[in-house]
Amino acid sequence: MDKPFKIDTLINHHWRSCFGPTIFVVTKFCLTMSQTLERNRNRMRIGIDFDNTLIDYSDLFFRIARERGLVEHTVPRDKIAVREHIQKNHHDEDWQRIQVAVYGEQIDCGNVMPGARDFILYGRELGHSFCVVSHKAQFARIAPDGPNLQQAALSWMQEHHFFEPVAAGGLGFRTTDISFAPTRADKVARINALNLTVFIDDLSEILTHPALNPSVRRVLFTRTETCIDGAICGDWPFLLRSFFHSNPATL
Repeated sequence: MDKPFKIDTLINHHWRSCFGPTIFVVTKFCLTMSQTLERNRNRMRIGIDFDNTLIDYSDLFFRIARERGLVEHTVPRDKIAVREHIQKNHHDEDWQRIQVAVYGEQIDCGNVMPGARDFILYGRELGHSFCVVSHKAQFARIAPDGPNLQQAALSWMQEHHFFEPVAAGGLGFRTTDISFAPTRADKVARINALNLTVFIDDLSEILTHPALNPSVRRVLFTRTETCIDGAICGDWPFLLRSFFHSNPATL
């Protein structure tokens, strides 16, 4: 004897056969959209300082100071040690002239800070955006006739492929992504105006500035054990791991 015919069985079978593939596609689409929205939600606007953060002058400060007879060979070769020694034993004007030489006349001796390129490229691959905000006047007060320090920085960036597309081996910046500020206060105001998620700087004075928007995540770039309260601190390889290999919500 045949089993009784059930209309709901037919409808259920018809629904699965007719709409099953559609439901699968819609479900897959929704999942994809959900993942995209999650990525968008976690995308960061990352601002980065320039001098001694993106560009590595290595021992250039020490070498120039040594050539000018301002430091002995026993002085540590890092910038801070050189500056403190000169300001203590000579004149601040001597230190300012070394800065003009490093940031202007001899900026070509600088290299991309180790690990910075990987950090930016990895971040771009994940959909994060980047800009540069630098405390840099057009001309130094001690050298009003030049060199043009802002143009020197832009030329260095051009030479190191900052403005070439990522697909062409560059870092994908536009010239409009680069901001120069003549004072620290102006730099902080620019950071706030850009509505950044994160700002990375080698100077704690910027990150602890009272006018810096509290919503900006502070990151101190350092190659030593130095750190400040409430900040992530480390070199570029460490920051890459901290930012992109962990849950962004925990940053």
